[in-house]
Amino acid sequence: MGAQLLIEASEQTNRVAGDGTSATVILGYELIKLGQRKITDDGMNPMDVKQEIMEDSYKLLNALDAMKHKVKKGQLEQVATVSSGDPLLGKLISEAVEEVGPDGGLVTEKAAINGVDRTYVSGYFMQQGFQSIETGKKEIENCYVVVSSKNISAKTDAITLLTRLLERAATDQKVPQTPGQPIQLKDPLKVAFFGEIDGEAYNVIVANINAGALDGTITKSLPMGEFGAQYLEDLAIYTRGKSIKSGENLSSITIDYFGQADKVTCTTTETTVFGGQGASEDVDKRKAELKDRLKSEPLENVQEKIRDRISKLEGKVAKFSIGGATETEREEKEFRIEDAIQSTRAAAQSGVVTGGGISLLKLSKTEGIHEITSQALRNVFKKLMSNANLPPDIKLEEALNAPDGQGFNLRRGGELTDLVKAGILDPFLVIQEVITNASSTAANAVTIGAIITFIDKVE
Repeated sequence: MGAQLLIEASEQTNRVAGDGTSATVILGYELIKLGQRKITDDGMNPMDVKQEIMEDSYKLLNALDAMKHKVKKGQLEQVATVSSGDPLLGKLISEAVEEVGPDGGLVTEKAAINGVDRTYVSGYFMQQGFQSIETGKKEIENCYVVVSSKNISAKTDAITLLTRLLERAATDQKVPQTPGQPIQLKDPLKVAFFGEIDGEAYNVIVANINAGALDGTITKSLPMGEFGAQYLEDLAIYTRGKSIKSGENLSSITIDYFGQADKVTCTTTETTVFGGQGASEDVDKRKAELKDRLKSEPLENVQEKIRDRISKLEGKVAKFSIGGATETEREEKEFRIEDAIQSTRAAAQSGVVTGGGISLLKLSKTEGIHEITSQALRNVFKKLMSNANLPPDIKLEEALNAPDGQGFNLRRGGELTDLVKAGILDPFLVIQEVITNASSTAANAVTIGAIITFIDKVE
């Protein structure tokens, strides 16, 4: 159960930053171990230990912020190469991030090929994932698209919505509709829902998906208030549908509210709509309206959102087709590429720091932090050296006394080198998440006296 706490911390790091899972586990473990020693050996109050760990985490994050710098030309490729472990993949991924931007669409799919192929396709990309899955990916093809900025939460509303969708599908499939009789479709109903769907309505739709009555996904609107509703309107235009607005009665909506798409791909963090059926003139009109608005908008943060909306409507997405000799090889490669994409995005958005464990080691010298935190950070570095079959204590002293930016390129031996020139860089966001999640988990763990869990009944 202790391991499960660390697993959850590392999963959170991976969800946000796409890398740093091992560092999160090791730092969290070291903080817990050293914190427990303070409690058992020195008689320290567990709540005081918790407070020390959390106070130190804030000091570390402030110190880390001062260490970051913006990505320079060529450094994205270095980050992608380190994360993927492959220079060729690093080049493909960094080029794609530079092409579509850090907020642009980058998706992966398995393919019957030997290596990895990258192409650019048209799609509407959102950094918001499918609510009903915790890991993995969900894909549906040739589906309807329902977009709603109206909050749909009642069970009756969900039933009304599903009934209208059945009527639309029956019309498209030329299936007879007899009043009072259930509709028997020729092909399964496939629907991607976007917007504010929760409560009983959400439960009804998910229950139908799980029961196989329909194949679908649910993606919440972006948490941006009025901006979120505007993104939904853009998506509706992209798929040739209409957004269901607040105040509208669901019983009065018509089947032309439902758009269509060739494919919708969802993970826990992002969704891409491919081949929206929207008329090109409608999409072009919306882009022109946004470009006119951009010229007169004085606020920089609003300008940023307008540019993002235009970019999504233009719909350039980098797609990585991943092959291999076996299914296991394809899956391993896909996970590695997805993590490298997330890590490279993070570097482009938030900047980079020196890698190779040196940033964590440098943070161990932060003024005002306690012995628990300082020693835990150094133990992470020692574990890295040990895993590389190098003497941990000796290398720790060498690194502590080395000039700024100097460290060890573990792929090239145990000599000190300029890590920036060698391309050993970590995204700032990765190290930030490592510190945040490891500290939070450890701070809670040292105060736990017992844990209750449920087990399956053994007959």
